[in-house]
Amino acid sequence: MTGAQATKINFKDAAGSDKTGSLVATGVSFVHGSQTYTVKAKKEVVLSAAPLGTFQSPHLLELSGIGDSKLLEKYGIKTLIDLPGVGENFQDHISVTTTYELKPGVSTQGFDALRDNATFAAEAAAQYEATHDGILSYSGAIFSFVNLDPLATSAEIANMTAQLDQEIASENLTPLQKATYDIQKEYLNEKIGLVEIILNPGYLGPGTPKVGTSYISITAGVEHAWGRGNIHLNSSDPLVGPLIDPKYFSKSFDLQTLLHVVKFSDKLSKTEPLASKVVARFDPAPDVTSDAGIIEYIKSTVGTLHHPIGSASLAPKELGGVVDVNLKVYGTANVRVVDASIMPLHIGAHPQRTIYGVAERVAKIMKGGY
Repeated sequence: MTGAQATKINFKDAAGSDKTGSLVATGVSFVHGSQTYTVKAKKEVVLSAAPLGTFQSPHLLELSGIGDSKLLEKYGIKTLIDLPGVGENFQDHISVTTTYELKPGVSTQGFDALRDNATFAAEAAAQYEATHDGILSYSGAIFSFVNLDPLATSAEIANMTAQLDQEIASENLTPLQKATYDIQKEYLNEKIGLVEIILNPGYLGPGTPKVGTSYISITAGVEHAWGRGNIHLNSSDPLVGPLIDPKYFSKSFDLQTLLHVVKFSDKLSKTEPLASKVVARFDPAPDVTSDAGIIEYIKSTVGTLHHPIGSASLAPKELGGVVDVNLKVYGTANVRVVDASIMPLHIGAHPQRTIYGVAERVAKIMKGGY
């Protein structure tokens, strides 16, 4: 059913109502239109709010009485399971985009043509409607995953790492933060993709492009950001969205990485075959050359690749985990979470295939249990 909003997981009145002492879910309440309904569960309740599970799954758990008891008490919600990890450990691929104006006569036949040529845009829409191909089926031109070596000098990387160590040492880390940070530190010594660079034909920047002008855009995302945000209740009203604090740039390493990414993008624009086709950088403005100026641009335009994870993490309960290895919510007999929120540490890739794999694995587990 589309257009419906789940509002609460319902449980049997008796706590520990199964043989293991866990809560048994009986169904889910939801709103459709102006009406509230309840659907009963014969076996299990599965939270799988793709593509927004990282936001919606912890929100629904808290509305249902599963989460940090202090937070639930604040909103007048009875605590059924005190699980402080719910809504914590949020991570995302944060990004910044630089754009470059191309010389007259240079055309990418990309998004700029859609913006400036109404006939071309209409033809592209008709083509996609008929055959689901053409420019509107485009998903990106060039993708590259690199470590920090092409972006910064060894001295710069050492300074970034030293500052990161100081910030981590001064913070009161949760057990899950400490565990994931220890893993992430190893990534810095390996030749793995820490930054994703995407080159797109056309203007994808934060400003207003010139009419009749072609551009290229370079978007870069931090694959293993050090910031750890959270997603929690903003109201006891289930139709009020959660409060999201992504904590972007809570660690300077992420901001410094994007600073070096912008500088690297400039190098690319001055390297053939691009150099002879580029007029100048468009975003940030060409006169923005200092580190301070670039950092201001990054902070004011930072975006996301829309790959949020982590807010109902698969980890031991004592570390702050929310689900076990079978993706059952701790303290429940039959509630699972099967979406990106269960990933405790981000991956250096777009997570869609990974989530498909998780779903396939859990489907086999569920079928084997009945």
